[in-house]
Amino acid sequence: MLLPIRTDRPPRHRPTVNYVLIGLNVAIFLALEFAVPVPLAGLIKQFGTLDTASPQLHQFVSYAFLHGGWMHLIGNMVFLYIFGNSLNDKLGHVEYLLFYLAGAIFSGAGYCLVSVSLVVGASGAIAAVTTGFLVLFPRSRILVLFWLYIITTFEVSSLVLIGFKMILWDNVLIPMIGGAGNVAHEAHLFGYLFGFVIPLVLLAAGILPRDQFDIFSLWKQAYRRYRYRQMVRTAQKPLLVGMKQARPVRPDVGASRPAEEEALPADEHSRHLLAKIAESIDRYDLATAAELYLKLIDHNPDAVLPRRQQLDVANQLMSNRQFGEAAEAYEKYIRAFPAGEQIAQVRLLLGIIYGRHLGHPDRARAMLEEARRTLGDSTQRNLCQAELDRLGE
Repeated sequence: MLLPIRTDRPPRHRPTVNYVLIGLNVAIFLALEFAVPVPLAGLIKQFGTLDTASPQLHQFVSYAFLHGGWMHLIGNMVFLYIFGNSLNDKLGHVEYLLFYLAGAIFSGAGYCLVSVSLVVGASGAIAAVTTGFLVLFPRSRILVLFWLYIITTFEVSSLVLIGFKMILWDNVLIPMIGGAGNVAHEAHLFGYLFGFVIPLVLLAAGILPRDQFDIFSLWKQAYRRYRYRQMVRTAQKPLLVGMKQARPVRPDVGASRPAEEEALPADEHSRHLLAKIAESIDRYDLATAAELYLKLIDHNPDAVLPRRQQLDVANQLMSNRQFGEAAEAYEKYIRAFPAGEQIAQVRLLLGIIYGRHLGHPDRARAMLEEARRTLGDSTQRNLCQAELDRLGE
């Protein structure tokens, strides 16, 4: 069994209304169990229970303060305490009380539409409180107590605990597999629906102040991450950010390269590798060229290819997800050819590599800020800004 025992979002102010609601539920249960004479207690329960076949108006509130037993009461109050305190703090006292009562009314009315039976318990209202918590604090972590042969605790996100375990598993899949038993699952589902929709509407309308923790912020950041991944995928494909691919060199012009592209090998082995790299690039076999380049660097760490070849090999290393080697190759390109074409795109790619893959945020920011000042393409500038924003977060 799983039981939430704490969230990582403690209330900043005393959640007085939630404490009062918990106290009323407990006091009414104890009074009916021990203080009120049995015949009178029976009449109160009959009067307050929601009869979905012929409901009375007061029953849509009164049924939420009656419980069928100790376990029913304790389970409900634990969930109300865990999730209701933060919601009370966020909404305010009057607003939270109205939300709680409206959740009870909505879940009871919904249950009347699909079932003909008697129902008691605060579960519908607490279901509304639970999904209200999910909308406002979707990234919250919840400490859960687990016991089944062993007793342990672990943390889980509110999305997993509330969205999957409590809603989908407990109230959809389990009833489908094993039947509803004496649990009003439909009332729970109507409560979950109310608790999810109302805070969404309040946030969207600006009635409830937005912040960086609510579900709209989560969706916005998820979309930004999706767009960022799309742009990064484009950037990681060699030459798709404006870098032209090397063209085959005709044998008759192979010796007439510009001076800035002349390599200066230190020994015969380096010259041999350089020749092999050039041949591979001429054949568009960039994978082999990248392998040969790494052998060249192992042999001669200071070696630099001609400008276009250096860029092609660096792009290939990035495509291979050899990020450390790619970063080193791009850095050599910047140092050797500071006025070379696509220098801004190289800095952009270096910023992505340092920020996303190598864990050097300061170096990433330096590269990205320099790239942002010199990039001419709007898509590339947007990618640059997205990465800077991610580093800032």
